[in-house]
Amino acid sequence: MSEVDEPNTGLMRSIIQRIATGPELSKDISRAEARAGMRLVLDGAVDPVEAGVFLIALRMKRESDDEMCGLLDAIRDAAQSVVAPVDELIDLGDPYDGYARSLPIAPFLPAQQSSPADSFEKQVRPLLAENCYACHSSSSSPLMGGFQLDREETFRKGGSRGAPIDQANPEASLLLRAVRHSDPQIRMPPTHKMSDEAIATLTNNSRRGTNPPSSNLPDGSTAASSARPPSISRRARKPRSSACAS
Repeated sequence: MSEVDEPNTGLMRSIIQRIATGPELSKDISRAEARAGMRLVLDGAVDPVEAGVFLIALRMKRESDDEMCGLLDAIRDAAQSVVAPVDELIDLGDPYDGYARSLPIAPFLPAQQSSPADSFEKQVRPLLAENCYACHSSSSSPLMGGFQLDREETFRKGGSRGAPIDQANPEASLLLRAVRHSDPQIRMPPTHKMSDEAIATLTNNSRRGTNPPSSNLPDGSTAASSARPPSISRRARKPRSSACAS
């Protein structure tokens, strides 16, 4: 847990004083306050006891719409969004009613239904093409470090410094050390550092151990994937507009 400071504690106590005074006297807080309070909880910036009181008090007094939206805002702020390359998504869970304790499975469907090849082609290859292929592809002359990124066999093998992905310890992978600029000897690209979002995408790919698909064409491009998500024999609900508009 991060160090608890006085301003954070003061804000949380101010919120608790209003929402934890019983069913008759408790007052609603604004969406912004709910968002700030939830961020303190998610960031570990308040005492665990105060974090528990905050969540329990909201539940006991019954959250207002603004409070629920504020909590969702904080979760969205703290979470990393992932866009799955699927045309449709079926929500197999029921809306949360305040009592159900089952875990909804919808958040896990994109990762389950998208193939590794689709994920690589749509998320990873564009980053490598933009930042790395000029020096590390079949069209590079000279091929820097003997490392060719655009084919599965050469990607696995790596170059003069070894394989790019450490299967036993992905966080220590050569590729990640290079794009994070954590090693002054292998900063890639050498002229700039990729965005945090791009580095996060490459980090997730390294953890999965996904290499470029083997269906590369001679020019380094890839054939279009015909893989589609498996069908689910269940009627999908029509999407509803969210009450928590950003």
